[in-house]
Amino acid sequence: MKVDEIDVKILELINENPKMSYRKIAKHANITTPTAIQRILKMEKNKIIMGYHAILNSKLLSIYKDIYILKFLPENNKLLQK
Repeated sequence: MKVDEIDVKILELINENPKMSYRKIAKHANITTPTAIQRILKMEKNKIIMGYHAILNSKLLSIYKDIYILKFLPENNKLLQK
């Protein structure tokens, strides 16, 4: 998949704020919302966007940090589903 200027803009916006709505991404990239959604889904499908992550503040989590980190590790999905 080739990445154009609009894709780069979308990636910059997502990198700055992964929780930004499709509508806001579209507005900042000067495209329609359906186009933004289509482009993002295409980049996800082609592994250009491989995921969205939370960065946890271990100081605030204190002793609970290991529990929270364990919960979010993909390889522990079976453990969490039980």
